[in-house]
Amino acid sequence: MLHKRILSKKEKTFGIVAVFIAFGAFMFTGVSSASTTVGTDITTSGSVTAGSLSITSGFTAYAPVFGGITPTGALQSGTAGTAGQVLTSNGASALPTFQAASGGWTSGDSNAIYNSNSGNVGIGTTTPSEKLQVTGNIRTTGCFKANSWMPVNSGTTSSLLAIGFANSTTGVIASGNSGFLRTTNSGATWSQVASNASRYIRAVAFANSSTGVAVGDSGTILRTADGGATWSSITSGTSNDLRAVAFASSLTGVAVGSGGIILQTANGGATWSLKTSSTINRLSAVAFVNNSETGFAVGDNGTIVKTIDSGATWETVSNNISNSLLGVAFANSNIGIAVGYYGEMVLTTDGGTTWNALVKFTASTLQAVTFVNSTTGFAVGLSNVLMETLDSGITWTTVASGMTGDFFGVAFATSTTGFIVGGTGMLIQQTDNKIIDGNCLDLAELYTSSGSVIEKGSLVSTHVKDGSFVARKSRGAYDDQLLGVVSSDPAIVIEGGSVVMGGPKSSDDNKIPVALAGRVPVRVNLEGGPIEVGDAITSSSVYGVGMKATKSGKIVGYALESWNNKEQGEITVRIVGVVDYTPRSYSKSLEKRIEQLEKLIGK
Repeated sequence: MLHKRILSKKEKTFGIVAVFIAFGAFMFTGVSSASTTVGTDITTSGSVTAGSLSITSGFTAYAPVFGGITPTGALQSGTAGTAGQVLTSNGASALPTFQAASGGWTSGDSNAIYNSNSGNVGIGTTTPSEKLQVTGNIRTTGCFKANSWMPVNSGTTSSLLAIGFANSTTGVIASGNSGFLRTTNSGATWSQVASNASRYIRAVAFANSSTGVAVGDSGTILRTADGGATWSSITSGTSNDLRAVAFASSLTGVAVGSGGIILQTANGGATWSLKTSSTINRLSAVAFVNNSETGFAVGDNGTIVKTIDSGATWETVSNNISNSLLGVAFANSNIGIAVGYYGEMVLTTDGGTTWNALVKFTASTLQAVTFVNSTTGFAVGLSNVLMETLDSGITWTTVASGMTGDFFGVAFATSTTGFIVGGTGMLIQQTDNKIIDGNCLDLAELYTSSGSVIEKGSLVSTHVKDGSFVARKSRGAYDDQLLGVVSSDPAIVIEGGSVVMGGPKSSDDNKIPVALAGRVPVRVNLEGGPIEVGDAITSSSVYGVGMKATKSGKIVGYALESWNNKEQGEITVRIVGVVDYTPRSYSKSLEKRIEQLEKLIGK
């Protein structure tokens, strides 16, 4: 039975409430050209099938349903020509989802809320420049996770062995013996380029924005004069495999490889000449120091050779390294790092005169290393190993890449845009390498203070007060209760079960943020002597003030700036947490004494 009451003129003028009550089910089979104007109510004991139902202007609609509504199309509110809200279904057994017709927002199955558009999302801003940009503070009671390295479709399944950039926009990837991949828009897109070579290409480097050289197996040398768009073969004069190439200037460069082979060019790679090498070991990597005439090549069995005349002559640098080295790079004129088998990392802080092995941060073989600036660098290797340093190679931490497989090369187009290449066409892009301008650079945890004023940048140690641990200014040199440094402006603060990013750190004035990791301004003096970049920092005899560590003890991190101006000041320190430290010189002295004692007892 269908009952419809005819509306009076007065009711039409002032509007009326329309109520739909269904004891069975409404079924909308689609939209037809016919419309039914509904009055106060429709009742049915069965089903109502209609082409479309519309509420005339001035009516308020309520739709309590005591049966069910089964849409075969979509339900949308709003009149023709205006944006509405759509109820759709993702399948026969799926829950219906709500979607704003104009914005692409959808919610429903699997607790999902997402936007089908490809734009950015802003909270507190109408012009977001990132995928998610929030104006104001963010607080989470769970964990905040971010992965700044993201996979990119390379368009190939061939192994990608090396990568190099001519400038901030143009770069080339060596794709085994399948040619090259080339970008002219900082890696946003890549296109395939023929190599005209049948051998594997192992390395690529640019002398300037247009001239580049690629080297590979059986003495293969390719040259480009148009930023990698086309390549031509160059006679190398050798059949040895070439493993690396680098330029000291726009004209002068070297290529190195198996059997200790070293070739030099003085005309941007147009011709090459064989140079006398000081080793027969395979050389796998080469780098020049800040575009100077000084360069280093590294290779098998810990081999390190040096040139001071752009590759014309070479000499072996003695060291105690036995593992083969596969990559080398310099952060500045003094600090360089070589990497290789079994996680080997070898550091120089005197421009390559001496090299010392670091503690191993990974057991995987490291294939390549690069520096973005004087402090920040990345190393990559087998088994998807990605390492990062923020203190010029002194300490390294593992970074999640979100990928599995072997990494072979890493390079940056700009200071914030980098790429990793690897097996089976693996290409990973970094669009923000976490180099942040300003002081908001560290991760901190809130601790209850002792009640006295503790300035930012002060070293603090643990103390028991009223049966509880509290933080107070460090007491004495090499304080064995050292806790850390009071952060000036932490990026992320942990407080109990919550994480706060930016803004106020706590409502409790007795709590202070103690840096756990990152770069932090630290108060220092000259009690331990002048501070150089890379020196370990510990507590001095002055409460809350740090100094250079010259003997074994607790330290908070490593200096990223020098200090020798006056008795007390402030420098940026790379916080590594409170760790036990033993100076290299102290360690070597101890080893010599043990050696002397062993000789005395005839061991």
